[in-house]
Amino acid sequence: MIKPRMLVLSTFAAYPAVFGGQVRLWSIYSRLSRFFDVTILAYDPHLTIRDERHFTPDLRVISLPLALDDRNLLLGAMDETGLLTHDVQCAYRYALSDAFRAELYARAPASDYLVCAHPYFAPRLANLPLPRPKAMVYDAVDCEIIAKQNYLKLDHPTCSALKRETIGAETLAYNGSDLVVACSFDDLALLTSRYGPPPGLSAVVRNGTDASTVRFYDVAQRRQNRAALGLAEIPTFCFLGSGYYANVESLRRIVPALQRTRTPMNLILIGDCASHAPESASINLRILRVGRVSAGMKSLLLGSAHMALHLIFSGSGTTLKLIDYMASGLPVVGTALGFRGVPEAEDAFLEVPDEHALLGVLTQAMRDPSSLEARGHRMRAVAEQHFDWGIIATAYADKLRGHNPGNQRLT
Repeated sequence: MIKPRMLVLSTFAAYPAVFGGQVRLWSIYSRLSRFFDVTILAYDPHLTIRDERHFTPDLRVISLPLALDDRNLLLGAMDETGLLTHDVQCAYRYALSDAFRAELYARAPASDYLVCAHPYFAPRLANLPLPRPKAMVYDAVDCEIIAKQNYLKLDHPTCSALKRETIGAETLAYNGSDLVVACSFDDLALLTSRYGPPPGLSAVVRNGTDASTVRFYDVAQRRQNRAALGLAEIPTFCFLGSGYYANVESLRRIVPALQRTRTPMNLILIGDCASHAPESASINLRILRVGRVSAGMKSLLLGSAHMALHLIFSGSGTTLKLIDYMASGLPVVGTALGFRGVPEAEDAFLEVPDEHALLGVLTQAMRDPSSLEARGHRMRAVAEQHFDWGIIATAYADKLRGHNPGNQRLT
């Protein structure tokens, strides 16, 4: 049977999947190759040579480096702002390399489904002499302008211009699609409030985890893991994240709040966020900056903590690390914004209004280990039932396959 062809456009390589955006892109669209012939075409600023990988006859990833002129534009903006603005510059500023344009011209006309992963290639598609595919999909994930307003905070003309360009790209992607996809109903509501009702259909395609490969740890096993890691048997908390601005902001508020502790505690920082956290000024707060680790070590570290800290103060979307915490059976303390998109586990989360209430909630929770264990089991059950990548991708495929490629609108 010939599968419908799907072309996914991305501003970053999907493989190997390291950071959150890559994990979502790879986890969903690699699984969609069970139902579609999938090509992921990326224009990535970190590459210097073409990277083309064929995983199966129905799944290929083509990642291409920037043209020299585009790289110079990127470096110029970085000099002006100190920020990486590659994705926004894909919308209007780059010329795009000859190799990228050649792949786009060759593959787009033959595709039944053309997916914009984030909005930034939508303006290029509108201006390129290409026939419209049988179905346009905007995989928004979240409301992009909200993310960029928090990231492009500098009072600088370049930042102001890039925010306007983000709105322009997102408007085109949203209004030009037959299907708009976001990772939560909250994010779909944000998009609708800003851009109006979608012209076609909309769907929630959640962030998830590969629950079958994430080990669940009970209280006794967590105690054993702490001993194996040489950690004292004191309250141990973890924070997992990249160097993304929302994680840095969170740690800059969490660490000072925890320094008020009068009893010893450990804070384990996993991922690139570790290098951005402030130093501890308290002898009672021991910060362990482990940085990037293997999947096995990440599992062991998550499996050694009493609780995870998930205080998020800006941004949108459902964070992948929250699902990782849940799958490992780790009770989570966080803000309402951090828990967005996961209503099924509201009864298991420990919510705080801000960092000032954190220490009190942690102290109280540590006094009731049986309640913590029950929360951990509840977290794991929700992750397995609602947030497994296989379940998510199959539901997405069903939504797409309900469309007759001869029609212009998804039905």
